[in-house]
Amino acid sequence: MDTKQHALAAEIRAESAAQQISAKDMQKAVGVSSSAWSNYFVACTRDVPMGVVVAVAEALGMTGSELLRRAEAREKVLGPPSVDPVTSELENGLSASSRRALEQARRELGVTGPVRDPFGSARADQDDGRGRSATG
Repeated sequence: MDTKQHALAAEIRAESAAQQISAKDMQKAVGVSSSAWSNYFVACTRDVPMGVVVAVAEALGMTGSELLRRAEAREKVLGPPSVDPVTSELENGLSASSRRALEQARRELGVTGPVRDPFGSARADQDDGRGRSATG
């Protein structure tokens, strides 16, 4: 999938987090299975039907056009797709088949190299480049 879908997924995750709505609650509100949700908004391996985009926007209290506008703005910040730091930490618990599927998706997207944080911030336990970390 392209950068637009990754930006849409990132916007949905960010707005859901801001409103303290879990992915499970979003899946129920939109009426999609957890695997479909993952394919649309986590792995970004399937195109998202416009009806799902509209339903997600409504669950977040906005219009579909507002959600898409915000995703478009986010796309300019994100640039090309990269490995999400949260995803790379979570992949330790993936099954062998899930890990192969993730690697295949990364190859198709051309994602290689180290994890990149698009906003330039370090994790709490990482050195910020000035010899400091939030936890030490």
